[in-house]
Amino acid sequence: MAFVAIAHPYQPSGWITVPNVEKNSHVQYLGKFAVTRYNEQKKAYLEFIQVTKAQVLDRGTEHYTYKLVIKVHDGYAVKLFKSEVFQDLSAPGQSPVLNLGYFIPLARCRDQYLSFRDLNELEIQIGMKKTPSEPEFEYEI
Repeated sequence: MAFVAIAHPYQPSGWITVPNVEKNSHVQYLGKFAVTRYNEQKKAYLEFIQVTKAQVLDRGTEHYTYKLVIKVHDGYAVKLFKSEVFQDLSAPGQSPVLNLGYFIPLARCRDQYLSFRDLNELEIQIGMKKTPSEPEFEYEI
């Protein structure tokens, strides 16, 4: 009895949401890299807090593209930024090459990355917005 192995070409699956992003040390490292590189390029003083949402583009190669939503301190304010980081693993025995694609405030790009519903849920999760059940104002009589 003979067995025949049939090879199927790899089918990239497109953008994949990274689960448990808060505990994923690699994604958090990429977020720190994005903030550091932005600070160097723009002479800014943003302080990395955490990556709150991430997607990775699975191209089936050693080149990966990450879309990140990053929470930072800007002075006393907490802000969200959208970033894209390119990772190249093609040089064997060397550390990955990272490049920053863009780093922009999330308020300017709501329709490009997250749906409005996702953005509202994200703002509620990280404490930037009250849940719909919470009253906007409390009156003390």
